[in-house]
Amino acid sequence: MKKRLKKIKVILEEESELFNKFDNDELSKELGEYIFQEYENVKDSDSVVIEFYTSFKLDESKEEDIIKLIRHYFKKQIEESNSYYKFDNIKKIISFFVGMLIIFISDLCYYRSSHFIGEVLSIVGSVAIWGVFDGIITTIFNNRINKAKLNKLIKSKIMFYNI
Repeated sequence: MKKRLKKIKVILEEESELFNKFDNDELSKELGEYIFQEYENVKDSDSVVIEFYTSFKLDESKEEDIIKLIRHYFKKQIEESNSYYKFDNIKKIISFFVGMLIIFISDLCYYRSSHFIGEVLSIVGSVAIWGVFDGIITTIFNNRINKAKLNKLIKSKIMFYNI
């Protein structure tokens, strides 16, 4: 498989576009999302270079600070993703047990001559349980893809050029 080089081009007119408008120690959310969106078409085998074209002068120490900011931003995205998926898994476990409870209640209704209510509850419980399994498969797949993308962005080469 041929390895390609994917360049993510970022043009900045002002230095303030790099930073969160409320905290100069954080990367701008818009910039981080732009870089992540530009990464969408990159294959696993491709190399990534983020190129900043600035109309203002940056010294080497400032460039290093910006590189650290970018890497920290994407590491933070991984941490937030992990937290979200942990919470999502707890919701799925609760949904699974609720589905099991509904199926148990449907059995009780079925044996007490309430066949129609038992059948309806059985269907509702089954749908709840299958929804959990579908969600687990989708979540695992999406989580792995997102982490791989974010890790590739963390390790990408970052270059600076003056316009």
